[in-house]
Amino acid sequence: MAVCSENGNVLFLILIVTALFASLYIAVSHSARSSTNNTNRELAETTTAEILSYTNLITTAIQRMKLAGGIDDMELSFENPGVSGYINTNCTGNRCKVFHPEGGDAYWTLPPDSANDGSPWIFSLDNQVPGVGMSVTSGAAQEAEADLVMILPNVHQSICEALNKKIFGDTTIPQEADSFSTVKFDGTFPGNGEWINDPGDVLFTQMAGCLEGNVSPAAGNYYFYTVIVSR
Repeated sequence: MAVCSENGNVLFLILIVTALFASLYIAVSHSARSSTNNTNRELAETTTAEILSYTNLITTAIQRMKLAGGIDDMELSFENPGVSGYINTNCTGNRCKVFHPEGGDAYWTLPPDSANDGSPWIFSLDNQVPGVGMSVTSGAAQEAEADLVMILPNVHQSICEALNKKIFGDTTIPQEADSFSTVKFDGTFPGNGEWINDPGDVLFTQMAGCLEGNVSPAAGNYYFYTVIVSR
C-alpha cells in the first residue's frame, strides 16, 4: 500500500509541475504578443511622426520662398541629389531651388525604412484635391489649378492607417475612384489634371491623407499625399 501511495504522490506532483509549466507558457506567450503589438504600434507612431515632420519641413520651406523670396509656383525646383527628373527651366538661379541653401534650405532624404518599399518622395503638379484651392472640375482650367502635391508611394498598409488616424482620427483608407498622377513637377503642366479623390470621400477637402489605388495605381497599393501648395 505504501508503494501505491508513493506512486500517487509522484503522479500528483507531475500533474502540478505540468500545470505550472502550461501556465508559465501561456503567460510568456501573452507577454510576447503584447510586446510585439506595442512595438509595432510604437514603430507606426514613430514612422508617422517622421513622415509628417518632413512634409511640414518642405511646406514651410516653400512658403518662405514664396512669401520672403517672391518665388512663383512655376519657378519652384525640386532638383535634388537623389532623384533625377526635377530640373525646372523656369528656375534660373539657386533662390528657387527647394533643396538649396540659397533657396528653401530644406534637406533631401528618403522616407523612413519602415514607411514603404523604399520608393522616394514624389513632387507633382498634376492632381487636384477637391475642396482645396480653386477646385475647377474639368478642362484646361482644371489642369491650370492643379495643386502641388508631395506624394509618398507604396506605403505599407499599417502606416497608411496610422497616418489617417493621426490626421483625421479614422484608420479608414478610402479607395481612389479612378486614377491619380505621380508625374514629377518640372515647371510645366503635364495635362492630366487628375482628381486625387472625389466629393463625398473621407479625404474630401483634406490637405493630406493616405488612400488606396484603383485604376492607376492599382488596388492594393497605398499612397500618402500632402498638398504643399494649394492653387
